[in-house]
Amino acid sequence: VMNILMDIRILAVLSAILTVFQAVPLAFSLIHGDNFWPIFFSILVSAIIAVGGLTFTIRANPTLRPQDGFLVATFGWILAIILGAMPYLFSGSLHWIDAIFESTAGFTTTGSSVLTHPESWPQSLLLWRSMTQWLGGMGMLLLTIAILPFLGVGGMQLMKAEVPGPSKERLTPRLATTARVLWGFYVGFTVVLVVLYIFSGMSYFNALNHAFTTMATGGFSTRSESLAAFSPMAQWWCILFMVLAGTNFLLHYRLVLRRDWKVFHDPEWQLYIGIIITVGLIISAKLFYGSELHIETALRQSFFQTVSIMTTTGYVNVDWTVWPAFLQLLLILLMLIGGMSGSTGGGVKVIRIAVLIKLLSAVTSRLLQPNRIVVLKLGSKTVSQEVSEGCVGMVAVALILTIITGLALNIMGMDMVSAMSAALSCVSNVGPGLGTVGPIDNFALVPDAGKLLLSFDMVAGRLEIFTVLMLFSSKFWAS
Repeated sequence: VMNILMDIRILAVLSAILTVFQAVPLAFSLIHGDNFWPIFFSILVSAIIAVGGLTFTIRANPTLRPQDGFLVATFGWILAIILGAMPYLFSGSLHWIDAIFESTAGFTTTGSSVLTHPESWPQSLLLWRSMTQWLGGMGMLLLTIAILPFLGVGGMQLMKAEVPGPSKERLTPRLATTARVLWGFYVGFTVVLVVLYIFSGMSYFNALNHAFTTMATGGFSTRSESLAAFSPMAQWWCILFMVLAGTNFLLHYRLVLRRDWKVFHDPEWQLYIGIIITVGLIISAKLFYGSELHIETALRQSFFQTVSIMTTTGYVNVDWTVWPAFLQLLLILLMLIGGMSGSTGGGVKVIRIAVLIKLLSAVTSRLLQPNRIVVLKLGSKTVSQEVSEGCVGMVAVALILTIITGLALNIMGMDMVSAMSAALSCVSNVGPGLGTVGPIDNFALVPDAGKLLLSFDMVAGRLEIFTVLMLFSSKFWAS
């Protein structure tokens, strides 16, 4: 039987965490003379939920089952999205559906936005908007399991449901310590990037916002031109840190703290970097020889868009929808792949693509030599049948959800290109698509029903779909 009281208690802790973090934009609004009431009322709502939930569940049994992990992972995101939308609603800036969509795009780090001119928004709201992505990037639930020992409960069930990718490797014996290590790297990278952005010519406000959304691979920007509004140096630093954010944070830990140089032999990392370099060079060559751009400009535009799409960040420094169709197709394929497992990136993850490539090779070998026993290996590790089936299932269900959503949006009146690319973008947590939801446009013109559907896709994609789909199974609730 699921421990509903403990589940509510964990959700109350999430609400408390949001209450604390909203104090940052509140302080900012007071210092800079923004209207502080929207943030203040939002903090009040979050605090009431937190205090009420913690008081009501004070006698909760701390034991968690796997079902509790999936339940809290999904409803934790839903709660964060609702509370995160409050400042937008209280300010009167957005209708409730747009507010939910913007908050969902924030916490899921998708970056699909309904804002036409973010420059016109109060800076305190833009800061909160960027912070929702930063909190969602590493995962608010990962932050929560770092403090769960204070509640007397272990967090492995939450870790299984939250951390992306088919494997859940621990860094340290204690899961809460693991969470603190991951958050340490995350915060450290963010601080370094703020400094680098400032030295690249950004104001401290733009540097802080873009550092938040770069490390989260989220893509929200304070400018309607995205990173095209800033210097080439800022764009190059952005490329580097998007690559780092799209890398498995376990590898950062092993390299920095354990001096383990074997991380460069990791098959998933090699495929990840290999795809980025290959696609980046192909696009660079086409831009250099086809458009006669300066070599630096061609390299910067190609690698920026390749890394931005591959890591599902969604920043733009050029309107890539005017590029040849072949190059656009390459970027669309990168949307599906996404970043590495254990990173802040979305998509189906590079490791699943690596397993699928090995699986196709194994199938071919069996067809050529029916009696041959083929062992599926990724690097030196044997891939179990359970993992390979899970990889195939994840890719299949992502494609099915994308197609169903795309067809539904088309029925609602969107053209097929815009509908399908919006669906793929939201399922993969990328941000921009093609057509009316392209990199220089936004999602403001998507029908309200479509925004709610895409919001569901963003949450499902962030939690790797099966976590959410389980809640629709009668067996889940019966067990």
